[in-house]
Amino acid sequence: MLNKQNYKLQNKILFLVSIVTLIISIFVLSNALVLECEYKILCQWTVCDLYYCDQGRIIFVGDPNNVTEVTLNHVGGRRNEDVEGLYMKHDQNLTFLPRNIHHFFPNLKAIAVNHNLIENIQQSDISVFPELIQLGFWRNRISSIDFNLFQKNPKLKAIGFSENPVQHIGYDVFDHLTELETIGFHSTCHNIKIEGNRTQVLSELPNLAQNCPPKIDMKTIDMLERQILGGEHFDQQIAEKISPLTKEISQLRQELTQLRQESTQIDNLAKIVLKIEEKH
Repeated sequence: MLNKQNYKLQNKILFLVSIVTLIISIFVLSNALVLECEYKILCQWTVCDLYYCDQGRIIFVGDPNNVTEVTLNHVGGRRNEDVEGLYMKHDQNLTFLPRNIHHFFPNLKAIAVNHNLIENIQQSDISVFPELIQLGFWRNRISSIDFNLFQKNPKLKAIGFSENPVQHIGYDVFDHLTELETIGFHSTCHNIKIEGNRTQVLSELPNLAQNCPPKIDMKTIDMLERQILGGEHFDQQIAEKISPLTKEISQLRQELTQLRQESTQIDNLAKIVLKIEEKH
């Protein structure tokens, strides 16, 4: 009798475990997406000979937020860590850059998500790729570029937002990109395309800022307040001005001390001359 009860209890426990496992599986699958790749070595835009996840296709499973799986049909014995480029398939109606890709492809140097429906790119979308040198979002629906978008990607050499309805570009967004030599903003607020010319890029940045003024929102206002009241750029500018002023004041003090000493010597000489004249 006791063995029969134990048997029933074990069956109930196994049944409950199965149900819980099924619920967890359903939950995971209902909040996931799969990235399907064709792996190959490619030249794409300004970068050549990178091992790409080419024609990357998102397979939607339920509510897509994070990539939970990538296909593993690598070539030449390569692995996920060897993938340096991601070229997404056109016309997938993607409205955002899929997240969690860096867990599978941590060493991406080039990303292209063109001909889709992306409306907004945030710093957190690309900050996880510090080695990024090329970024392309041609023909999407991006209307503004945040001032801090590329803050964590200092190695960027090529940036493309052509054929987007871009109207606003954040304040000083390109200033820290010391290697930027290629920009594509064809058919945007500033119709410009420059490839491989750092000098020309620098000369066009003021025009880009003038024709595509920053979007005035709380984020921009907060950034300006930080710079005015204690931001890094403000502190640096003040330091640059204070340093020569301090040096100049120090020199003036030395000269003043020297003049005082000379004045004292002259006074002493005058007293000696007066004493001599009184005796005569």
